[in-house]
Amino acid sequence: MKRTNAIGIVSKGGRYSIGTFAHPDIAFEFTSWLSPEFKLYLITEFERLKTNEAYQKKNRLASK
Repeated sequence: MKRTNAIGIVSKGGRYSIGTFAHPDIAFEFTSWLSPEFKLYLITEFERLKTNEAYQKKNRLASK
């Protein structure tokens, strides 16, 4: 993070919004650590997404 000046987690308060925000990768890693069930859910959904993408790509190529 020092080399790229990246900001992974931001905590700020405002007039109407208060909270902590994190990059999605950091949030997924943290919640995966907290909940093995959520980690399994993420893995399952990622696999489903990639399978669907491959199926759609195959159908597009076959229809040409």
